[in-house]
Amino acid sequence: MSEATLTSKILQRFRRAKPGAVYSPKDFLDLGGRSSVGWVLHELVRRGLIRRVARGLYDYPRTSESLGVPIGPDLHRAAKAYARKQQWSVVPHPALAANLLGLSQQVPAQVVYLSSGPTKTIPIGSQDIMFRNARPKAFAARSELGALVIQALRFVGKDRVDELTRERLGRVMNDRDLRTVLRDTQYAAAWIHEVVQQIAEERTWTE
Repeated sequence: MSEATLTSKILQRFRRAKPGAVYSPKDFLDLGGRSSVGWVLHELVRRGLIRRVARGLYDYPRTSESLGVPIGPDLHRAAKAYARKQQWSVVPHPALAANLLGLSQQVPAQVVYLSSGPTKTIPIGSQDIMFRNARPKAFAARSELGALVIQALRFVGKDRVDELTRERLGRVMNDRDLRTVLRDTQYAAAWIHEVVQQIAEERTWTE
């Protein structure tokens, strides 16, 4: 594959994923060799088409709608890209998961992910992401949404789940998602599975 073709294919993958996408060179090894991929990423950064946000991580910058200027990297996508690069399983810390799903308006002071790898902190742009080693049980859910729901409900707590909590969770899950999360939560605490079951019982199924 020529350098021009490789450049086009890598840039196309960034653009298909829309602004905020974060990748490492490993994500493109299906397109070309490591040295060629590295050269293309370097050139795309030089041309201002993508941005290097950390060592070995690149994003397709998002732009502020009001100011028209690039904004900081999407930390959630960056964390997932770094985990793919390291071949780790990761899931947001309960406080972060609750914020991502709209169950908490409180923005965590520190961005923390539970990880199957070692505990470490990496800089992403002007911020840090901490990966905290966790037991395998934290990664029992097969779907990303299932893992998010489990962690978010852990943050809310069994005695604080109310109708509003169920409504907010219900809005982020279509019928297919809900069935997947029902399966995933079978491996979580019984009360978490019961909350998702209740959401399912209150749902008017469309499929």
